[in-house]
Amino acid sequence: MQMNRRSSSWRAWFGAAALLGSTFVATGCAALGQNHTTSHAVQVVTQDSNRGHVSLVQTRVVDDRVAVNGYVENRFHAGGLVPGKLFVTAIGSDGKVMQEIETRYHRRFGKSKRSYFAETLAVNPEDVELIRVTHIGLGQ
Repeated sequence: MQMNRRSSSWRAWFGAAALLGSTFVATGCAALGQNHTTSHAVQVVTQDSNRGHVSLVQTRVVDDRVAVNGYVENRFHAGGLVPGKLFVTAIGSDGKVMQEIETRYHRRFGKSKRSYFAETLAVNPEDVELIRVTHIGLGQ
């Protein structure tokens, strides 16, 4: 008899936990709101310099704007910032430049081998066909 009471109490606890967990999942999914993805994929093109390599570029839609972030890495195994300038360009479906921004990049940690950049472009995400990230090294 003692075992049946224990097993039934564990079943009650398990049922309550499952109900509570499903409530959290349902509430969390409802709080996410509408999907902010674009109806078409935005292509990302990177252009490296002789000193820097652009990598891990991501785009997403934030408040009807296009947010772009990624890294600039040293081509050589040297520490410090990669010398040069970084440009983020949004190109429309007609092939014209919608917006071009010179952005800053920084190392998140002092000994990091790569530098992080993030920029938000004030363009309509539905009109953007291509995002081009270009690093221009010194002397190019």
